[in-house]
Amino acid sequence: MTFLHHNKSKYDLIICDPPSFSQSKRKGVQQFQVQKDAKRLLAYCFKSLKPTGKILFSTNYRSFKMDEVISNELWNAKEMTGQFCSKDFEGKYQSRSWVIKAQ
Repeated sequence: MTFLHHNKSKYDLIICDPPSFSQSKRKGVQQFQVQKDAKRLLAYCFKSLKPTGKILFSTNYRSFKMDEVISNELWNAKEMTGQFCSKDFEGKYQSRSWVIKAQ
């Protein structure tokens, strides 16, 4: 998976809501799987983030394990699913959300 990074702007907040899985028929384009590619995707997000900025990361992938993505001491992730999920959807299939920032 190749991520393009041409933006030199820096942001306070980046919302990252990737698909769980994506496959392209274009030649040379690899498939995307959120669990496998999230660490690289977040690294690109951090390149466009101010030092005090935050990333709101959300996924619908039920088996997603943030601990496998945040395996270093550079990032801190706090799950916020309960705070972002509407009470109408409590206990039902929902996306999971984290706020991630540099430590």
